[in-house]
This record gives sequence, C-alpha cells and structure tokens, in this order.
Amino acid sequence: MKKAYKILISVIVIMIIVGIIMFFVLKKTDNLPKAFDNKKNYRGSQKPNEYKYLPAEGRKFNSSELALINDPDYKRVYDKALEMGYRFMYEVPNANMETINGIMVTKPTKSNFQQMANALEIATGDRIVIRSGYRSVNRQYNILKSNLSVPYSDSDIIDYLDGKSYPGTSTHHTGRAIDICLESDSFNSCLNSNYWINGNGKRAYKWLKENAGDFGFELTYPENARSMKIGAYFEPWHWEYKG
Repeated sequence: MKKAYKILISVIVIMIIVGIIMFFVLKKTDNLPKAFDNKKNYRGSQKPNEYKYLPAEGRKFNSSELALINDPDYKRVYDKALEMGYRFMYEVPNANMETINGIMVTKPTKSNFQQMANALEIATGDRIVIRSGYRSVNRQYNILKSNLSVPYSDSDIIDYLDGKSYPGTSTHHTGRAIDICLESDSFNSCLNSNYWINGNGKRAYKWLKENAGDFGFELTYPENARSMKIGAYFEPWHWEYKG
C-alpha cells in the first residue's frame, strides 16, 4: 500500500513539474500582438494550412519590433488596418534567404521565380525581374512615418492603407512576397494597374494569371481584393510564393 502511495505521489509531482514547464514555454513564445490569432488572422480568407511554411521558416516579432507595431501615435492606423483585412505575418530570419539582383527573398522563392521568369520569357519575349522582396518591420515602420505625419485625419489613414501595409502586416516580411516589373521599365511605372492591363506588362500579366500557379506563385491582391477584405486594392505587380 505504501509503495502504491509513493508511486501516486511521484506521478502527481511529475505532472505538476511538466505543467509548470509548459506554462513558461507557452508564455515565452506568446509575444505577438493580441490581434494575431494563429487560426484566423492570416491574410484575408486564406486557410492557415496555406501558410504552413510560416511557423517553420518564420520567427515571431521581438520586443523592439512590437514597440514599433504598437506605437501609440499610430493606434488608429493599426485598428483600421485590421478592420480592412491586414493580418500579422511572421518575419523570416536572414539565414533562410538569398539575394537575387541584390534583393532578399527566401531560397524557394528565388529558385521558383527564376524558373517562372525563364518560362515567361520563352513564351512572351518579355523578361520580368524582382524589384522588391523582403522588408523588415523597421523598414515598414519608416515607410509609415515618412508617409503619414502626426496629426493625421481619417482620410489620411485610408489613403495610406490603400497602397501600403501597417508594420507587421506586410507579406514582404515573409520573404516570399515580391513586386515585379519588366526588366526594361522603371519600378515606378510598374506600380500602376493600367501598366499590366493595357500597357507594357499586358502580355506578362496575362501569362502569369494562367501559369504562375504552376510555379507556386499567387497574386496577393486580385481585382476583387477590396471586396474580399484582404487589405490593399488590386496590385498586379505583387505576387507571393506559396509553394
């Protein structure tokens, strides 16, 4: 009887110790804003398993990054961004990335983009290049500050969020989002939907809509992006590697 009692006590003690360890492990890793929900708050209507690469390749924001995300001067912008459908993203460590023409992206994004660009050039004669890739939370915060000065109005918030992401919510944080352009044209000229619908990028965009999925890429902000509540307006230059 005494032996059974000792075993029971030992089991209870072990369970208590395991419980304490699990409490501190979970507490340590829970450093994302409260708005982040691991099951729901991925961009737009995408299912979490479509972003299965994020926990594996990504990291949660550190304290200095969270300070930028939660800057009280931009609390109204933060709230509006979530209302419009922007969602928090993991940021990718530099060790998981490579450069392509001086721009950082994840390794699979680079290799698959190169294959896609080669296939597009063979089919259309046009050459696409990446003009923007990985972007840090700090960089996104500097973009916010340079484009939206305090004090700002409600209309200023809308104008900003129509084309730019709030720090922490940009898909560029993942290293899998890319802004593209024809190699022969300036980046600014490509940041216009008409360029891709009726201009120099017309052939490339038509080909991408039909074939990009074969290389693992998806258009982040399609023509019905705003009605889908996934953040910005239609951006035919902004693609993501989903694998």
